[in-house]
Amino acid sequence: ISPEKRFLPTNITVGIPCGKWSVLTGPLEPGKGGRWPKNNSKEVVIGRYLADWNNLTVGSKIVIRGVNFTVVGILSPSLSSVLSYMIIMPLKVAQEVYGYHGIVHMFIVEPMERVSEEELAERIEEEILNVDALTTEERNQLIEPLLNDFRKWSTAIEILSFIIGSFFIIVLSLINVYERRREIAIIDCIGATKHQLILIIIFEVVFLCLIGGAIGTVLGLLSSFIMLRWLGKITPNILLEHIWVVINLPTLINVFAILLTMGILLGLILAVGMLRKGAVNILRDEI
Repeated sequence: ISPEKRFLPTNITVGIPCGKWSVLTGPLEPGKGGRWPKNNSKEVVIGRYLADWNNLTVGSKIVIRGVNFTVVGILSPSLSSVLSYMIIMPLKVAQEVYGYHGIVHMFIVEPMERVSEEELAERIEEEILNVDALTTEERNQLIEPLLNDFRKWSTAIEILSFIIGSFFIIVLSLINVYERRREIAIIDCIGATKHQLILIIIFEVVFLCLIGGAIGTVLGLLSSFIMLRWLGKITPNILLEHIWVVINLPTLINVFAILLTMGILLGLILAVGMLRKGAVNILRDEI
């Protein structure tokens, strides 16, 4: 049994009736020898983040509000900050520890067959005073404005990032072609065809676009990891296990496709402009 530990980060304690653990939580982490708390016991199941951050395992001792508890299980890894921070104990024990004797803050009710959520919610509110019954649709409506605001901000940031990235790609491409115009003019003079020159310029510009996209992707991924790590308090191993949740693969493919198209068009425009000027005029300007 490990030494007694106290939780330093913020945590969310939930009391659930024994046998109803899966109502609000996910499964226990496999291979750890964990189980759910026994009825009215001083036992808890904790989230993955709390376990990793405090170096706790099954059998560790912790103190909550001056009461000694034993960790008997750890929740499976999840990107949910709520689940990662959760401390789950029997309902009666939670009421005693936190001083809410006989008080319950939330009931989860499942309608019987052929009974709609709306009918059940209406009947609950009619027969029980001072109780609000939310259906799945009503719950979603409550959080929909927040999700819409988040989507708007996310879209605005994506558009702004794309505009800034495109601007820098155009500037770098112009600088690169301008610096290489002497070499391109010499290649033209020694017999290269126009198609070959166009392909050379397009290849260089596309290469710059793809390199810039790759660097931006890596930096964006690192920024997301840092934000989730320090703001969401999610441990690195959980992030790595859910890396394809953090990385939106379809969006990533679309971004690289747009960058590739932009590189081809930009390279074609620069190549045509340079060929119109002619190798002789370019070399004369360089002398």
